[in-house]
Amino acid sequence: MGLRLTTRGAKPIGKVRKDDVVRVRVAAEHKRAFEEAAEREGLDVSAWLRQLALRAAGVIPPRAQPAHIEIPGVPVADPALFQPMPRTKKRSG
Repeated sequence: MGLRLTTRGAKPIGKVRKDDVVRVRVAAEHKRAFEEAAEREGLDVSAWLRQLALRAAGVIPPRAQPAHIEIPGVPVADPALFQPMPRTKKRSG
């Protein structure tokens, strides 16, 4: 399941020359998860990772419904952990 070099389905963000390269080391099972997620979106891995990173950086707007991605070996956070903590009174002293 090699990496594809096309960006079918990707929406161009204008004419941006992409001549710089970022290399990331990942475990084989994580790479497979990236490839599967990219395939579901109709993108190659490079375009999918670029969109993910640009959204996280605030360069492009977030998706209306964030994609749920499960990576084998990486625990999924419990949504209850992201609930606001109840306020407590400050201790004086």
